[in-house]
Amino acid sequence: MAKKSAAATAVLNAPAKKMLANVLPAPVKAVAAKPLIAKNAIKSAAMEMVKPIAKAALKNQPLKAAIKNLPLKADTAALPREIGHVMIYVKNWDASLNWYKNVLGLPVKFESEGWAEFATEGTTLALHGLDACCAEGHQARETGICFNVKNVQQTLSVLRERAIKIVTEPHQVCENTFCAEIADLEGNTLSIVGK
Repeated sequence: MAKKSAAATAVLNAPAKKMLANVLPAPVKAVAAKPLIAKNAIKSAAMEMVKPIAKAALKNQPLKAAIKNLPLKADTAALPREIGHVMIYVKNWDASLNWYKNVLGLPVKFESEGWAEFATEGTTLALHGLDACCAEGHQARETGICFNVKNVQQTLSVLRERAIKIVTEPHQVCENTFCAEIADLEGNTLSIVGK
């Protein structure tokens, strides 16, 4: 039994650990950083990419060849992680800016000709005016932008008083969560989500 247990483990030397650090995701790195990798630890932490390494380790084969054939992971520090702003393109700059500021009631964080950023919680909502050459053929669209609110019905009541077009009435999207859609002056839709 002891002989089988020894065969099911492999000692990772320093070069193999360094190579693993370049290809393994963080949860697997934590297991691989230990001098011995037990069969069960490999089994529970391995992903499709790690299977060749796990097989080599369990067979006491050199890991260098198994690691060499794996695709390198991307440098995660260079990948996008933070959304800076979401942007809505509009043809009629003055009317749209007025609608977002004074009708929808979003406080302005920054404003210049053809660009405005609103002080929304979380990700910044930006409005971008299209110049004459870009505005031609531009269509209104579902923006995918969702405003979180405490009470959808209460928010819609206020929006109706401001003559904001309600595109869809509240409908349940999951347990205790409802969604309704509104439209800006140009027909771009925005979702209102909450209880």
